[in-house]
Amino acid sequence: MSPEMIVYPILKDTKDIKEMPNYNGSPEQLNQIRESIVQEVVGHLSRTGVLIVGPGLGRDEFTLATTKDVIQHAKQRKLPIIIDGVRIKLCIKVIKILRHSLQDGLYLVTQDPDVVKGYKDAILTPNFAEYSRLCARMLQIDIKDITDHAATVKQLANEYGGEMSVNYHT
Repeated sequence: MSPEMIVYPILKDTKDIKEMPNYNGSPEQLNQIRESIVQEVVGHLSRTGVLIVGPGLGRDEFTLATTKDVIQHAKQRKLPIIIDGVRIKLCIKVIKILRHSLQDGLYLVTQDPDVVKGYKDAILTPNFAEYSRLCARMLQIDIKDITDHAATVKQLANEYGGEMSVNYHT
């Protein structure tokens, strides 16, 4: 029996939330909705071998906050996490949780590196543009100033404590 990739289209963005019946826009209601979504996803984690975040995550603040909460639960369970941008083909035959859109999952990490910092079971798979943003955010290095990309990838991986695979093709 070989593992299969399973997608749980559970995550919602602000637009989805605003279209819900009885939505009143209160911060309390948004927190309740987010916690409900997180608990639904967390319910699947016991049957999950790996959590893959993105591509398809988008940049909606509600979605990112929800995803951050899910990642924290996965870390508590010591579940391996792959945070991908575009090169999902590197990670076949695993379970993933994502939403349908065209944005990258690494946006969350570039906005809040602490979401994976210190978690050795996280793997980042940035494309070149995402790698550039990670260098700027985590190392304060401009991509144009890098002469040894292999050493910089190692430095990034050491900075957050996990593994990294970069696609250098632009």
